[in-house]
Amino acid sequence: MEKVFVDTNIFLRYLTKDDPAKYERCREIFKKAKENNNLRLSA
Repeated sequence: MEKVFVDTNIFLRYLTKDDPAKYERCREIFKKAKENNNLRLSA
């Protein structure tokens, strides 16, 4: 499995929706990860 680094800013932009264009880009990242079943989160 390929490991991909996702910067904290991606999560923050997605959660805060403070910039609509950046939010949409972040949403697409998560959507593609979900569709490809390669989204892994750790705490």
